[in-house]
Amino acid sequence: RARLTAILFFMLPLPFVTVISFPDLPLMFFGFFASLLFFRGVKEQKGPLSPMIMMSGALWGSAFLSKYFAVFLIPGFLVHAWPTSRHRLGGILSFVAGALPFLFQHGLWNRSHCWANLVFNLITRQKTYEGTALSTTGFYLVHLLIASLPIWLAFFHRSSRVEREENGSPDGLRRFLLMLWAIPVLTFGLTALMGRGQGLHWLLFLSPFFVAWCGLAFETSRIRIALYYSMAISGISAGAMSVAFADPARWLSSSFERRFHFDYSLITHTRDFISVLGREAQDAKAIFTWSYSISSQIGQGLRRFLPNGSSPVLGVLPMDSRYGRVFDWMIDWKALEGQTVVFLKLGKQNPDEYSSWFKDVKIVPIEFEGSDLLIIRGSGFRAVSFWREKVLPELKIYYPPFLPGECSIKEVDHAD
Repeated sequence: RARLTAILFFMLPLPFVTVISFPDLPLMFFGFFASLLFFRGVKEQKGPLSPMIMMSGALWGSAFLSKYFAVFLIPGFLVHAWPTSRHRLGGILSFVAGALPFLFQHGLWNRSHCWANLVFNLITRQKTYEGTALSTTGFYLVHLLIASLPIWLAFFHRSSRVEREENGSPDGLRRFLLMLWAIPVLTFGLTALMGRGQGLHWLLFLSPFFVAWCGLAFETSRIRIALYYSMAISGISAGAMSVAFADPARWLSSSFERRFHFDYSLITHTRDFISVLGREAQDAKAIFTWSYSISSQIGQGLRRFLPNGSSPVLGVLPMDSRYGRVFDWMIDWKALEGQTVVFLKLGKQNPDEYSSWFKDVKIVPIEFEGSDLLIIRGSGFRAVSFWREKVLPELKIYYPPFLPGECSIKEVDHAD
């Protein structure tokens, strides 16, 4: 049963149908083994100080460095240990002692990096996503079904060969694993009900707990059935992805071109766009677009196709920025005072709101692969006024003045 459960985990369809971001992997690894060590440490704790619980705290701290979702494990730890532990205070202190070096490292990094990680997770995400409870909850339930579909199929599978057997799991381990899966699942569900978006990969770090619980709760035959279902679903998913990526022009291009027309055109006709933009943005000290990814692609295109040209600053207009951060506080706005700056806008928009920030303005409407754009080239940029009236209000939304440390609104105000 242990071998089948391990193979089942690696055959789950989740990695085949979603993009797994790097922080999810150490979160899953350290979080899972921190939990197992915590369970055993509480069970075998002889005195106030527990080296095993301290090691659990260190692994949990490593998981926390990867992603804040590690905090969702703490309620399960407390619910499991509080009624049974004979040395509660000692266990808590042991756990904190193990986690403290990693929490200190996290705080130190954020303090010297404008609290970027904390702000993004606790403020930016809460202010920028706009959805309805119906759609976000529906998507979340679909995500949850995808993540656990083979196991549920096996659970409801009717087979005459299913036999009952004693699982012999350590006392309380099944309940502990189920709590570590259920508490984050319910928490994510509540945020979905509040209209917050969900990522399918968020459920990846919960998979070991769910699969391990199934390995202890299911008969061997049902685990084998779940493995067969999982191999079939994952095989179909992997096959479909292989076909699509083997011939992306046939299977993927039309979809991307419809949904992200300008982005697709910029990727497929980078040289053509850079040649047009290069003429209008010649000697410009900065180019601002409406998107971080577009600015990054344009910067790469300028370095690639105009290697001997100027190297402008690439940024995002604060009124178009989804997050109002990073690019904004890294740019030295004082250095742009009085310089030539280009604003790039998508669509047929009124450019008058930008002309007041320049001494002289030249507005060039262009059509690129079916997309209408405005290239607003201005000289004598009033950067200090622009910073105070356009950039600073955006920063104050995401970087409250009460944030301590080496980064505050005053310190990132390069225009002062």
